[in-house]
Amino acid sequence: MKATTAEIELVQRLSNAPADPVALSELFGYCYEPVIDAIKKKFPKGDQDDIYEIAFQSLDQFAKSPQKFDPKKNTLNGYLTMDAIGDMLNLMSKNSRRINSTSSVEDWEVHGNNLIGETSNQDMEEIALDNFDSRLRDLFPDDTDFEFARMMELGIRDTDQYAKLINIENESIEKQRTIIKRHKDRIGKQMERNNWKDIKKKIRDQLL
Repeated sequence: MKATTAEIELVQRLSNAPADPVALSELFGYCYEPVIDAIKKKFPKGDQDDIYEIAFQSLDQFAKSPQKFDPKKNTLNGYLTMDAIGDMLNLMSKNSRRINSTSSVEDWEVHGNNLIGETSNQDMEEIALDNFDSRLRDLFPDDTDFEFARMMELGIRDTDQYAKLINIENESIEKQRTIIKRHKDRIGKQMERNNWKDIKKKIRDQLL
């Protein structure tokens, strides 16, 4: 059991119908600042407004469906932090795509392309990227595996980020690297068995 007795009791109170209104306040008092601090540590250059908004949304959404939390797998703060980091990665990815789309629009404007073409391209990109996440989720229904695989696909190499995701940040750096490599090998083999490269190619073809 990873979650504390107090965390389990808090989640149970949030799960009651009707939900305990005091429990929501306690959730934010207990988890809000730690989640914010964890996001800031992972993304020191992240936009502060985005960080606070993501932390708030993570807790608010959790309060609406606390039954998703498994106290045997994680602490409450650990679960919420993982969720928030995943949302932050999604936001950063969307922001990056938006910047790239803006650059493309400017190029098209210079070469006389019209707005219809610009809008169509952006819509197709959003559809393809949503499809990417959906297909990756099909391969990895477990939240941790999904975020781990997504980080691999985003090209993230920072050991600390992977260690935090799978809750091994207190291990020695050598042990972290060994465990992370084992996870990468397992996920990589699952991708290979399910022809992930072919799936990615089909998704990318949607953008052409």
